[in-house]
Amino acid sequence: MRKAKLIGIDRKIAELIELRGLIHHLVEHCHGGEGPDCLIIDELAGQDKAWPSEARPKS
Repeated sequence: MRKAKLIGIDRKIAELIELRGLIHHLVEHCHGGEGPDCLIIDELAGQDKAWPSEARPKS
């Protein structure tokens, strides 16, 4: 049982590391501004339209 708990924790850590990388990439490419479009929010909401295919971060 303890080993399963540790495996679950390791999986969550891996997911957080991946999310951190994605957010870092989004922040680096954020143009800012006052407009309604936000790549960071669109990406986190799962809207694939957020990135042109050539700029989309690799998973």
